Amino acid sequence: IHFATPFNFSPDPNKVIPQAVEGILSLLRAAAREPSVKRFVYNSSVGAAYSPKGGVPVTVMEDSWNDAALEKAWAPPPYEPKRAPYVYAASKVETERAMFKFFGDENPGFSAKSVNPFLNRNIYNGEPGFSGFMPPGNMPRQCPRWCNFHVAAALDPNNKGERLLAWAGLFNVNMVLDIPRRRHSDRKFIDDLPPQKPCLSIIGDESRLFGVLKKWGGRDSWISLEQGPRRDES
Repeated sequence: IHFATPFNFSPDPNKVIPQAVEGILSLLRAAAREPSVKRFVYNSSVGAAYSPKGGVPVTVMEDSWNDAALEKAWAPPPYEPKRAPYVYAASKVETERAMFKFFGDENPGFSAKSVNPFLNRNIYNGEPGFSGFMPPGNMPRQCPRWCNFHVAAALDPNNKGERLLAWAGLFNVNMVLDIPRRRHSDRKFIDDLPPQKPCLSIIGDESRLFGVLKKWGGRDSWISLEQGPRRDES
């Protein structure tokens, strides 16, 4: 299971994307030389499949790719800080595509799969954290215990070559902020962001995700947005 990636949020694509792609290719070449390897799992990102479009509804399925991030990441300099999220997303796009291309071209003796989670980060310290990169519109909600999907991808022989879009539903930053405000009234949190319309209309194939969640996580439905942080605190 490959989690490592350049995570310096550099706005320069030349300092992030080639390194990410070469990193996964070197691992794939090494895995191809080892007969005992049966499955290769890449921890990708929502950013590889989807880019917010300012409240315009977007349909996201397993074959969706964030080509908009590639265009913005590789635009001519100057490389200003606001480009960093697009560079990161573009690195996930190119790395994931490189993995599937290697699998198709080289036909190694193992399957290649990706898990595309959204975000694993709390804001209970009262600081914006990664929310500074979040748009105010609705976003895909993280699946509970998304590591279950990595385990499934690594162990389940029935999911060769697929992408598991590990998102449970829609949320926005204001909905997230409301949870710690109610639980920790003595703390100060950032103000709500201006509301926007939902920016997703379909999120992957939920029947497949529910099947994986049931088999490997013992659940047949998502937990609520509020239950997620509470479980992570325990």
